[in-house]
Amino acid sequence: METIKKLKEICQPHRAKAKHPNDWGYLRHRELSIYITRFILRLTGGKIKPNHLSIFNIFFGLFLLLFIAMTRNQATFILLLILFYFSFLLDKVDGEIARYKDMRTLRGAYLDEVYHLFVQNGLILAIAASKDAVCVGVVGFLLFFLVRYVNKIRYFIYAKYRPERDEVPIKKNLSKAETLLVGLLNILPLKLCSIARRHDIFLVLVFVLAVLYFNSTIVWFWFLLGWSAMLMVNVLRFLSLNYLHIDRDVQLVDKNKL
Repeated sequence: METIKKLKEICQPHRAKAKHPNDWGYLRHRELSIYITRFILRLTGGKIKPNHLSIFNIFFGLFLLLFIAMTRNQATFILLLILFYFSFLLDKVDGEIARYKDMRTLRGAYLDEVYHLFVQNGLILAIAASKDAVCVGVVGFLLFFLVRYVNKIRYFIYAKYRPERDEVPIKKNLSKAETLLVGLLNILPLKLCSIARRHDIFLVLVFVLAVLYFNSTIVWFWFLLGWSAMLMVNVLRFLSLNYLHIDRDVQLVDKNKL
């Protein structure tokens, strides 16, 4: 079996081209997931199929969400959060095994998206249900869903644009008013709301609240409501920025630079 260093080179090509702001936190989780990858490969003799692990993790994650929603015991709640983080790491392990075995498939990418949409996004709904704040949880779940969808609109537009790209005019420069609007949309308070997209940060804060304020309904309600409000800011901000930058972004997708 390869060393951890060698496995990182094979399974984590992202490390060599970390360019985006989210990469720092993303790679910190990869420091842990690679050990799980190595353990599973050794345990199964390398025979495990990544898509089978993905399917297992979807059902495992949904199972955890169900119990998180039902539990009223602090110790059990914290244990379930820890197991949910393990599921979060498994979401990276299946991709690492796919790269190790050179078994990357579109079905694997599909299963990965299903996990993100229904398991990771579902955590806010499960927690809200456990704290008798289902309405806030439903809103939060839908906003998590929308944030992920809005982030991908440019890829859908590219797919529609590509067959006729020689006929569709590309706007090369923003007007002064549009440039001013972009500046306003990128002011620090609005940009800080982007942390609401990060499921790992959400999970950490939930863990802290579970330790310190497990029985405080008011604290949980305002936390979930505040997080949902930040997600709403994300949706509106990304919709606006995507509209303003769609010409540039479609060209970047076309050049495989986005």
